[in-house]
Amino acid sequence: QQVQTVAASGRRQDLTANVLAAWVTQDPDAALGYVAATNLSSRELNSVAHAYARVRPAEAALWALDLGPDFRDAKRAALTTAVSSQHEMAGRLLNQIEDPELRKHLQVRAASAKAEYDPDAALEWISAFEREPHYDELHEHVLMNLAQREPQRAARLLAETPDAPASDNVLSRLANVWARTDPEAAESWVRD
Repeated sequence: QQVQTVAASGRRQDLTANVLAAWVTQDPDAALGYVAATNLSSRELNSVAHAYARVRPAEAALWALDLGPDFRDAKRAALTTAVSSQHEMAGRLLNQIEDPELRKHLQVRAASAKAEYDPDAALEWISAFEREPHYDELHEHVLMNLAQREPQRAARLLAETPDAPASDNVLSRLANVWARTDPEAAESWVRD
């Protein structure tokens, strides 16, 4: 009986989350008015946060920054989605975020998103964070993205910057992608 009740509650929350997300994409202002006046579950609010950030990233980011500490997951959901779609706003947002874990998460997400479009700009952007303890992780995300699309260039960059961190993940992705696109060059690189 109790398991059925919990399962039914979970299905209701999933359904409500889906309906709210659809509503936010159609009429964000009305949906957010409802959200403000309703006590939603964490799952429902996270769904609203993702949907809002997909349709209005800048507004959703401001909305998320105003969420209280009890809504940490929804804040993270909205900000992550906003930064992923409009990575140029990351710098402005990061200055307003005090939570070190959320700040790091958004830096990584923004670096990855920037690297998808312009690896050079991403490398330049992350250089501002060289003194941060997770700089190596930021650098790794940019290199992982570059290795996926331009393995030769990623290999050159690794060779040109011997101090740059190169995790096993980066090296493995680089070798795998390069071996599929140019096996002889990849083999030569591995031997060197």
